[in-house]
Amino acid sequence: MNAKLLVCTKCGSVVQDLTNQKLVRKPIPDDWSYIQIGTKGIADKKQFEVIGRVKLQLFNSYKNAWYVLFEDGLTSWLMDDVGKLSIAQHATKDIEFETIYQLVPGKKVKIKNLTCSLYSMDECEQVYYEGEIGSWAYFSRGFFLAEGILSNHGTVLFFLNIPKKEIQCMDTAPITFENLNPSTILTWDEWK
Repeated sequence: MNAKLLVCTKCGSVVQDLTNQKLVRKPIPDDWSYIQIGTKGIADKKQFEVIGRVKLQLFNSYKNAWYVLFEDGLTSWLMDDVGKLSIAQHATKDIEFETIYQLVPGKKVKIKNLTCSLYSMDECEQVYYEGEIGSWAYFSRGFFLAEGILSNHGTVLFFLNIPKKEIQCMDTAPITFENLNPSTILTWDEWK
């Protein structure tokens, strides 16, 4: 097991905590995600299964980061932005902290040999977690999440912790609903 955090999906109890943060037990509020722990899918021609979740309650919306385990033992994140799916990997961008003051939606910023154009930035109001969670930077509120498009047509997520002067990055690649196994997704009937 490569979990930094292991949280019971039924009662929310923290089973294992290697995050060095004081985590507060809290239930995850309902949302419209059809993905759940146990959902299976395919990305880059490899099968995966969802084993954990970090839910980011942002000021204007929410995002789910589903921790996935591939059949070859590697892990990644399945990002769910209200139905828009992508596979995300932690990335090293070697960004000077002062660059964050240039990161504003609509403005292009030079990052190494690429240009990034941001299209959104939002403050994280709350963080929820369940299941097995691997490498994740922020388990508590107070950071900003910025999303941008790179000049090589890739997309990137920036996690900005201004008081600590930290920038964490994740490169993302889109996948479609068809990549998920329909028998393992959450179904609901809003008419019941």
